[in-house]
Amino acid sequence: EFGMSPEPLQIRPIPLVESVPAILTLRPMLLDYKKGLAKMGFDLGKMRVMIGRSDLALAYGLGAAVLANVIALADMGELAHEGLEVNPILGGGTLPFRGHLTLENLDNTLEQYPGVDTFTLQSAMRYDHGRKKTAKLANMLKKKVGDIGPVSLDADERPVVLDCLGIFAKNYLQTISTILPLVIKISDLIPKQRDRLARKSEVGYARQLPQTELLADFMTNKEVADGLRKTKLGEYELPRAISFTASLYTVGLPPELIGTGRAIKEINKLYGKQGADIIAKHYPSLKADISEALQYTKLRIAASFFPSSFMKHIEKDIEILTDYLDIEVKEQNSFYFTVMETLKPMLKQLVSGSYVLSEEGLEKKLVTELVLKLGKLRKALG
Repeated sequence: EFGMSPEPLQIRPIPLVESVPAILTLRPMLLDYKKGLAKMGFDLGKMRVMIGRSDLALAYGLGAAVLANVIALADMGELAHEGLEVNPILGGGTLPFRGHLTLENLDNTLEQYPGVDTFTLQSAMRYDHGRKKTAKLANMLKKKVGDIGPVSLDADERPVVLDCLGIFAKNYLQTISTILPLVIKISDLIPKQRDRLARKSEVGYARQLPQTELLADFMTNKEVADGLRKTKLGEYELPRAISFTASLYTVGLPPELIGTGRAIKEINKLYGKQGADIIAKHYPSLKADISEALQYTKLRIAASFFPSSFMKHIEKDIEILTDYLDIEVKEQNSFYFTVMETLKPMLKQLVSGSYVLSEEGLEKKLVTELVLKLGKLRKALG
């Protein structure tokens, strides 16, 4: 009917892997798949695999998501020596938390994710950065993708990278867990720009909770493993990555900052120069990511939403990051923060549930307009 070849492997599934424990077992998983097909008489020599980026960051934090992607790309590159050529696909949003895939950051992206064969561009690029920039980015990707082969992890390096991943995840999760109920409330007020399944409905769509027990089993350092096992988030339905990211940007606290500075301090304390070298080698775009996030940071506004104990952790994160990465915060967009200040009291009242909405819902409409305005100004909702 479709004029396709009768060859059995004409239609091939593309696995989507978007949890850290699954990514860390990707290599044996794909080898088992190849062996299973061989038993059925099919020789699989080539396949495509899509690895997540946004959901990894949502569930485990920025640093853990990046290092998980690095490990996945290294492992998929190694499979070529075992008779399976894997062509990785990576989808990235425009904000650093979700991939930082923009025209301006292209060189950093290619250096950060060597070995990726296909990048998928998300809607913020097309609708907020504009058609011309999107077309230029697509053309440049076509020319440059594949120029750098996948990074390799030697036997001594891999366990250290795994422990660094665990340290990033632990610091992020232990911090975000203290404010997650409030973040979920704000996330539910973020306007939906696309037709997607809702978080709460009969066919609901909620992100998977972090699997800290499983992740702990991959750690080589007992202290890191124990810290992960003690980290509990409670029974929450995580929002979508877009809504989650947008909610924190809206209140002046980009999620890229949460736990990242303290994780770097812990890595340096545990591994010294080796830890610093690992971060420099396997997260080369860290400075660009944090520098971008700091442009939209306003701790005074965030402090009106979150408890002082939480804010002290964030202040420490920023202090460590700016010193370690030698970052000079760029001049901030004053109009952006004027909009944020205007939104703050209305958003606080809606989140608290103490405000009685009018029948017309004008208050919520105004909040929606201001949230969208902030998204337009930073060229991405979330």
